[in-house]
Amino acid sequence: MTQKSQPSVSPHTSLKILQVNCFHYIRGGSDKVYFETAELLKSYGHEISYFSTKDPNNAPTVYEDYFVDAIEYFDKKGLVDKVKATLRFVHSGEAADKLDALLKVHRPDVAHLHVFQSRLSASIIKVLKKHKVPMVMTVHEYKLLCPTYTMINGNDQLCERCGSGGYHHCIINKCNKKSYGYSVISAMEAYYRDLFIPCEKWIDHFIMISDFVYNKHVSLKSVFEGKSTRLYNFLNIDNYPYSTEKQDHFLFFGRLIKEKGVLTLIEAFRQRPELQLRIVGTGPMEEDIDTFIQDNGISNIQLLGFKKGEELTKEIAQSKFVIIPSEWYEPFGLTTTEAMATGTPVIGASIGAIPELIQEKRTGFLFAHGQPESLAGALTMASQVSAQTYRSMSENARSFVEDNFSKEEHYQQLLQIYTQVINQYQS
Repeated sequence: MTQKSQPSVSPHTSLKILQVNCFHYIRGGSDKVYFETAELLKSYGHEISYFSTKDPNNAPTVYEDYFVDAIEYFDKKGLVDKVKATLRFVHSGEAADKLDALLKVHRPDVAHLHVFQSRLSASIIKVLKKHKVPMVMTVHEYKLLCPTYTMINGNDQLCERCGSGGYHHCIINKCNKKSYGYSVISAMEAYYRDLFIPCEKWIDHFIMISDFVYNKHVSLKSVFEGKSTRLYNFLNIDNYPYSTEKQDHFLFFGRLIKEKGVLTLIEAFRQRPELQLRIVGTGPMEEDIDTFIQDNGISNIQLLGFKKGEELTKEIAQSKFVIIPSEWYEPFGLTTTEAMATGTPVIGASIGAIPELIQEKRTGFLFAHGQPESLAGALTMASQVSAQTYRSMSENARSFVEDNFSKEEHYQQLLQIYTQVINQYQS
């Protein structure tokens, strides 16, 4: 590759860093990491620019003029609109043009990519490469292995068949919304990316947010092995004060979607009517869950809707245990570290990266994912721990977060990665 000669970068250099993400507001954990990474870097004196999509919910930014018009690909009605949406899903000319214009005015030393595919598309990789901007990508999910990013097929089963590039399995199994049409679009995007804009080759370094994510990518595509680093998401622990004032209920907070295991969660509490569950969050399953609770006369589950900020933190801190019942390969689980920081132990499904974050009987309990009986058993154990044991688990949880997810350590490792890829662009 022909590259511009650039001066060597030392760890003390103030950098211009472009943060790239599909959304410029918080919808989920990856968006939160996008914003918090930017704030962390700014606190150390680095200059941050942004590239994303337009939305009324966006956080204010001077870069919004360069943002891409939002589009909901799978809501289009007419044939012409569907065709246009499909083409943009695969390759967004608007995203490429807008980013090109941004880079001509605000050229960064390095671009840090988060979740960018679909709404921004891989077209932006080609533009960054043209401008010879070093690229780092935080891998928040499995889009580089799976056309629908979840590694769950149309039969709601864990699946790795597309992992090595055979994306036709997405079509065969109707993995996107159980629809052949939508699945064809997702497979087309993945094939186009691999053929014309090979992210695995063109992106300079990948940040894998857990050992599980690292191992899964390396095992299915060996190209990741020599250009990836496992770096856990950090937590600004000052925002999560430790609390010993616990109430006698369990908590789930997050998106109400099937892969988060909410149906297993509800069935487990149906089997344990003496235990109380509070659910914080919204999502496509919210109405169905509410209807199921009402129709079955379930009185030990409360739906509290959406909460954020201090209100959510207080809810977490007052709960006796937080439950993470995921049924997909959970890449990290910010909810786990947020709960532990407040001194709330966690009951988590033994899948994905969750076992990396929960030490059995020290900071919480594990159960077999997708099995209500196993979760119900873990709930029973949790409800029966002595006050002394619970106090020890609570203290262990807080200590585990302090020891493993500090923002200072994260920054040092992140800066080292930036410095490495920038210095690679010397002639």
